Amino acid sequence: MIIKRLIPFFCILTMAAADAAAPQFVTASLNGVCGFIQAANEVKVGDPHFLPRPVVGTLNFNGAGAVTLSGMQNAAGTVSALSESGTYAVNPDGRTGTIDFSGAGGGVRSFVIVAGGHQLLFINTGTVNPATGLLDQVLAGECDF
Repeated sequence: MIIKRLIPFFCILTMAAADAAAPQFVTASLNGVCGFIQAANEVKVGDPHFLPRPVVGTLNFNGAGAVTLSGMQNAAGTVSALSESGTYAVNPDGRTGTIDFSGAGGGVRSFVIVAGGHQLLFINTGTVNPATGLLDQVLAGECDF
C-alpha cells in the first residue's frame, strides 16, 4: 500500500527535475523593448571614493543578438543621456547570458532570466563601472522572453 502511494509522488518529482534542467530560452527569445534600472558606483583607479551613477532607460533586443540601450544617467550630479549599441546572447543553459557593450566603450553584463521569463537580473562583469540592476517590462514596450 505504501509503495503504491510513493510511485506517483516519485514520478512527479522526476518530471519536475527534468523540466527544470531543460533550457527554457535562446537568444531569439529576447525580443522587444524592456525597461531597466541600474544602481551603479563609478570606481576610478587611484581614487578611494565611489561616485554614484544610477541609470534608467530601455534596452531594445532585436531577437537576433543585437541590443541598443537608451537612457538617462546621473554621474555624481551631472545628468545626461546615454546611448549604446552592442550584442547579447543566451547561454546553452537557457537561463543565463551576456549583454556586451564593450565594442562601444561600455560594460559587459552577465544576466540570469527569472520570473518565468519576465525579468533579467544582471551584474557588470566587464572592466567598466561595477553595476547591478533589474530589467523588467515597461508599459511602452513588450518583452517577448
